[in-house]
Amino acid sequence: MYCSARNALLWFVDITARPSKSVLGSFSQFATDPVEASQLELLAGQSDEGKEKYSEWVGGSARITVLDVLNRFQSVQVGLGELIEILPRLLPRYYTISSSSNVQPDRISLTVSQVRDLFVDTPESKG
Repeated sequence: MYCSARNALLWFVDITARPSKSVLGSFSQFATDPVEASQLELLAGQSDEGKEKYSEWVGGSARITVLDVLNRFQSVQVGLGELIEILPRLLPRYYTISSSSNVQPDRISLTVSQVRDLFVDTPESKG
């Protein structure tokens, strides 16, 4: 079955996830600039300095994503196949927050839906 690069990045991997140490370590292997490679290794490592820098950069108030990492470390030359293997899988979201804190600051509303899938060789699946 054929899957375009666009569909793979849209539907199967989470390109907006916060980068884990594992992802940063993998990216360090694809960095062509030794300085960037060592910075990524530091962020991915277990040293006190690495933990502190990771916490400051990834865990700070700004939401850092995998895309931010690739924009920041432009020498990372990772192929599409490797990128899809490295990135975290896109997890299902079983609900959507459908309220606005501007309208109801003390309430939250969720939207859920029932899913019924029919498969060719298996019984009906409900969820």
